[in-house]
Formats: sequence, structure tokens, C-alpha cells
Amino acid sequence: MMGTQDPLTDLPPPSRFDLDELSNFSFHGLHTPPPPYISLDDHRHGLGQLPLRPSILIVSASSASFHLFHNLHDKLPLGSIVLPPSPSPPLPDSSSPPQDPSLRSEIVCDLCYLSKDEGKTSAVVMSVPKSVPEERTYALAKLLLDSIVPERLLILASVQMENFRGRLTADDHAIFRMETATQRSEKGADRTNLEDFPYFPSGSVVSGLPAAILTRCHIHGIKARALFSWPDSGPSAPTRLVSALKRFSETKNTDFSSSLTVPFRKKSVSDLDIYL
Repeated sequence: MMGTQDPLTDLPPPSRFDLDELSNFSFHGLHTPPPPYISLDDHRHGLGQLPLRPSILIVSASSASFHLFHNLHDKLPLGSIVLPPSPSPPLPDSSSPPQDPSLRSEIVCDLCYLSKDEGKTSAVVMSVPKSVPEERTYALAKLLLDSIVPERLLILASVQMENFRGRLTADDHAIFRMETATQRSEKGADRTNLEDFPYFPSGSVVSGLPAAILTRCHIHGIKARALFSWPDSGPSAPTRLVSALKRFSETKNTDFSSSLTVPFRKKSVSDLDIYL
């Protein structure tokens, strides 16, 4: 009909927002958070220049995995990736909700390597000490994979009960997996056997840093896996995780005894019976 606009072909009307109004949709208005940065130790280990190219990059993003690598004796420090705190916004009025404390604190992710062969690191670990704010996970994932380009990547995370579609109780013990398309296409002796770990249930959602890293790995064709442990608490959680790590060639000979002798106990999960 003449005069009727076609939303698929007609040009959109001019924006009704001006620049000042558009700034209201940015992070805390004009208070843009500073980008993350990487800080490496000196080159006494002969690591060369960025990007590093290890055979595997392990991202420790769960409490149990952080406990394992933080207390591990057989490791050498490599540096850190720092996520600076977000700038403080203007003081809110009394009716505004308080700001998330994680936005105001610096997050330092330690980098270490477990072994080295002829100046090339074969296993690099990034330990994430606490949850990364959702809006900053993409920047952290981009910096990580721009600075370290592994042959394959392993993410150790935990099941997020608010995003899980299914039923789990505190007495259940499970490890779920996710893989990029490049990883699923891998065949032969180089493929680590994880067939007894079920895939993450259909309909469940992964968010935060694991989702950002997996997405970037998928786009760039990097072989990547993520293991999601349940529950990520209790004294047996690190032991179950070690049994999974022993399946990988880069960590099968790693001695985790120093970590397992340190008591581990996260917040109780006695009432975690989740289902949708």
C-alpha cells in the first residue's frame, strides 16, 4: 500500500537520541572501566616475546581448581593478568542500590607454567581468584587469547545453579563438559578421552568468563574444552578434579599432593537441590 513503511527495506528514521542521552547507556555513564593488562616477569626463564604459544592453556575459574593450582609446589611464576577496578560513579541517592563490590576491587589472575621444553612453555595456567563481572569478561578473554595462543585450551569451572536446567542435589557428584567445534572434530591418539563425562545438559546456560573464552575459542578455531564440576565445595572436590586432570598429557605427571594436603572447604551446599 502506498505510504506504508516496509521495516525490511526502508531506511530507518533518524535517531531520537542525542549524544548526551546515548551516554546514559554506557558503563556508569561516562565512567568507562580501564582495560585489563598483562604483566610478565622478567625473561630469566627464556620465554621470549608475546604471544606465548604453549601446548595447553588451563583457565582455573572454580574454587576447587583455584585451590589446586594456588597450593601447587611444582610450578613457576610467569606473571599476571590484572583487571583494574572500575571508577567510582557519582554518589547515588539513598534510594539507589549499593554498587557491586566486585566492580570496585582489582582482580589479579596469576599466570604460571607447569613445564617447559626448549624455551617453550608446554602448560600455562591462569588462576582466577574470584568471579569476574559479566560486562568485563569479554575484554579479559580477548586479552588472554591475544597474549597466549595455545594449541588447545581447558577451562575448569563449576556448575552455576541459577543457569542449570535439571536436578542436582548436594549428594550428587558430576563433571559435565563442553567443547568447541574444532575440538569435537579432533580424532586419533591426541584426543583426550572424556567420553564418560556427559555433555552439559541441553537448555542449560553458561555465563561469565567461561562463556566468553569458549565463544572466542570457537570463533578463532581453537581446540577448547570446559569441565563444569558439581558441587564445587566440600573436601573431596579437589580430589575429583585431580582425577580428571590426570587424563591430560600435560598434567598427568603433575604432583598435586601438596595441594590435596591443604584443607579445602567452601561454603556449605546442604540445601542445593536445584531444578527447573
